[in-house]
Amino acid sequence: MMREYRVLDALSTAQVRVPRVTLASTDAEIFGAPFYLMERQDGEVIRDVSPEWFVGSARRELVLDLAVALAEIHNADPMRLVEAKLGRESGYLARQLKTWGGQWESIKELPTGRDLEDHTAITAWLTENYPGDRPAAVVHGDYKLDNVLVDPATARITAVLDWEMATVGDPLADLGYLLYMTPEPGGEVAMSELTGSVTAQEGCPSHTEIAQAYREARSGDQSYWTPDDLVYYQVLGGWKLATLLEVSYQRHLAGTTDDPFFAELDEGVPRLLSVARSLIPAAG
Repeated sequence: MMREYRVLDALSTAQVRVPRVTLASTDAEIFGAPFYLMERQDGEVIRDVSPEWFVGSARRELVLDLAVALAEIHNADPMRLVEAKLGRESGYLARQLKTWGGQWESIKELPTGRDLEDHTAITAWLTENYPGDRPAAVVHGDYKLDNVLVDPATARITAVLDWEMATVGDPLADLGYLLYMTPEPGGEVAMSELTGSVTAQEGCPSHTEIAQAYREARSGDQSYWTPDDLVYYQVLGGWKLATLLEVSYQRHLAGTTDDPFFAELDEGVPRLLSVARSLIPAAG
């Protein structure tokens, strides 16, 4: 919690749609736990149910604003987080592969662990096609539709929420994850409870349009990447999400959580991996 406060505080004067934090304390005597306060932000959260106002031009405007708000995050000076000891200037992608790959290997060895072939294949592909370090930026780490507040009157994002995983790293990891979590019209919905399906409706922009809106809103030279490069990061996003949720599924099997959603991950995790693997270009 206090790490999230530090991220929000570091970005408070940047042109980023973050709630302003006003107070933080680690004194558990006050409320029984560390806490921080932030300003109230108006807006709605959209998950897997399309609100009544999400029709017509609002569909296109909101999804494209998702791309613009992400670009604003990446336009912020990453040294804001580096100097606050909230991230490192290099090595992000390599650390992601090592951390989440190691996490999977650990849970695979549990008595109820699963050795899923799609995960093995994706891990090998991500390793073989590792693109190296890109220019560093502030990265959110979990940027998707249900982590923003939206003004129904304007179909614009009022605030970006849930900064627990924010750090400094490869901005294309955020963009690829957003695309994976934002099914395009006619596209495949991996798991509606997580990726949602509202953006797969007619009138929402395609992944190509989302990427272009993002590029146009970015500052600095963006010639180092092409739309084809984003496939790697979409696959990475699905692989990482599946790994994280497999941990939750194993906790469910061990009886340490009674959330009924976790039971759905028996089929949900393989589904997420299947969709991620289907994005990998055919060899040849």
